[in-house]
Amino acid sequence: MNGRRLVIGRSAEQVTGLVAALQRLDPQLRIQCIPLITTLPLDVPLPKPDTYDTLLFTSQNAVRFFLEKGGKTEGKRLLAIGEATARALPAPCHFISGAGHADGMADELLSLVDDLRDCRILYPTSALSERLLEKRLAPVVASFLTLPIYTSAPHPALSTADLSADYALYYSPSGVSAWAKKNADRPTAISIGPSTTSRLKKLGWTHIIEANAPTEEALYKTLKEQLISCTQKSE
Repeated sequence: MNGRRLVIGRSAEQVTGLVAALQRLDPQLRIQCIPLITTLPLDVPLPKPDTYDTLLFTSQNAVRFFLEKGGKTEGKRLLAIGEATARALPAPCHFISGAGHADGMADELLSLVDDLRDCRILYPTSALSERLLEKRLAPVVASFLTLPIYTSAPHPALSTADLSADYALYYSPSGVSAWAKKNADRPTAISIGPSTTSRLKKLGWTHIIEANAPTEEALYKTLKEQLISCTQKSE
């Protein structure tokens, strides 16, 4: 693959399996792991536990900050997007969305509206997230409260990082925004899902390849297909 360069937008500790698999695929592929964002807690109080009976999580960060604030999951109905988010919770989920993005999760939950109609939902999330789930679910449930409990900022590593690359792997819309603030280059983007793809398009990327699922396995498959395709074209 002629020593192409790939930037993965996470710390090396978060993607050890992916990096090892890519290095086995092609030892000449130059891989650099650069965290694009850092997450910061917001100083907001949690609602009283008796004001909600259902918790909705769309990221591992939301779970982490909720629990760090002393949030309790006992006796609550737990809804999560993706297996990774579900695994971060201390109790089994009642529902795990396989859609990989908020709009798809809303579609899935609306198909179960009879089971949710009486739910009082608390949705801990990022201050930067869109209110799509609230917009779609609030009209059909007893109550829906979006609670921004953390925010994101460009990671300090970006100030000195070399972002020149043939390919870059993006894990979130905020990661895309952080890259765009620090670098005018728009390498071929490997996107984890629709929300990230939407931000890439908005900020000027033209060559975007979206994984078919928000998993490490799907990202590896997407990168493998792309790299092999480019190698065949160059031969």
